[in-house]
Amino acid sequence: MKKIFIPTSFNQIKETINYVDAYLIGVKDMSVNLPNYYTIDELKEINAYLKQNNKELFVSVNKNIHNHELNNLKNILTKLNELDIKAVFYYDLAIPNLKDKLNLKYDLVWAQEHLTNNYYTCNYWYNHGVKYTHLSSEITMHEILEIKENTNMKLIVSIFGFSPIFTSKRNLVKNYLKTFNISDNSNLNYIEKEGNIYPVNDEVQGTTVYSSKILNATIEIPNLEKYNFDYILINSFNIKNDIMLEILKKINIINDSNKEQISKKIDTLLDDKIDTGFMYKETIYKVK
Repeated sequence: MKKIFIPTSFNQIKETINYVDAYLIGVKDMSVNLPNYYTIDELKEINAYLKQNNKELFVSVNKNIHNHELNNLKNILTKLNELDIKAVFYYDLAIPNLKDKLNLKYDLVWAQEHLTNNYYTCNYWYNHGVKYTHLSSEITMHEILEIKENTNMKLIVSIFGFSPIFTSKRNLVKNYLKTFNISDNSNLNYIEKEGNIYPVNDEVQGTTVYSSKILNATIEIPNLEKYNFDYILINSFNIKNDIMLEILKKINIINDSNKEQISKKIDTLLDDKIDTGFMYKETIYKVK
């Protein structure tokens, strides 16, 4: 089972190169919910470095595409094709529709966040040539295993990091500050609600609200390996580089005998500002 890492910078890629198998990074103007975004020229440099170190590159093109952006999308997808990357994470359905038209040789990852929660749709996309799914972070471990048993898709499971829970194409924070004439040059803001503090990132492509706690499901890594999952995903967003490096080192040595001990050590590194997300928390809909 391979480890995909979402880095905050090229420098962090170099610092972590010995501890992961692949990287997921974003394209300028075509990605959301990532710590940083890169031009095609920067992606070329990063990809060359990764190839020298036998690592894989996944690129996220995961924003909703407007009609006026279609030509730029085609241009980006074509240029990525020249880089010989592993796969592209997509949200907008324009991308699988363009794959054959543009003769793209890289694979696609169905990554519609809240929607990637069942094997029926996994199988639909698999039958239409999509090889990977990034599973929703809002389903249980039981449901993750059920999907694995019923699809030929290669599955990517998020096991560590802040999770994006809401995205708007509007600049909600900047608009608020402008309306009330408030000066704030922060790159990251926070919302407090019911005792929980949520990171809010307002950037060019819009606003993303993240989970108040850091997902730490590293205890499930040996179990996922046992069931032959293909990739786990680790997100470094809003976590200090030195702490993130220590966490990656610990993830690399986790096994059935030490998983509880390692997981607790990771909790301690993060001052216990963690939880297990929806891994063991079933969503129940009640009609009032």
